[in-house]
Amino acid sequence: MQSMKFNGCSEMLTFKKEIETILFTLRGSPWATHADVQKVISEYEHFIGAAKTPTQTRRVSLQIFHASRAIDSLLKHMVEHEANRVGRAVVGYLNLKRSLNNIQRHGVGGQRFATPTETDVKDLTKARNRYLHVADDFPADRDLRVFLNQAARAIGEAITFPV
Repeated sequence: MQSMKFNGCSEMLTFKKEIETILFTLRGSPWATHADVQKVISEYEHFIGAAKTPTQTRRVSLQIFHASRAIDSLLKHMVEHEANRVGRAVVGYLNLKRSLNNIQRHGVGGQRFATPTETDVKDLTKARNRYLHVADDFPADRDLRVFLNQAARAIGEAITFPV
């Protein structure tokens, strides 16, 4: 198991600021009127609530869970919305990787992720799978920060896709 020293409030304040940035971005986007995006916003609010969890391993587990579920749900919604808009069927269950592949293949309103953002989403997928599917492996604070920064960049670009 990785070493997980917690720097107390200063580290959590950084995460809170990053989540608040994500929330501000989502709430101000044209996508914010969609019920499924409101659920994503709610999921990021749960991330902030996870900060009150007393043990570090449980806290970071909950934070990765909420953050990864939120980006996963956002991209899934965008893929499904676009498919409905153009009359194309979505084949199979959408997860983070499949949503990314669908966006890169078909686009959303004619747009796709830029290469650096595509790499960020691929990295998010790997990190999410590692921390949610490998027993007794928890992210260090720096890993969670990287995860949140990548999610913020992906969300920032995704919300520019036309509704």
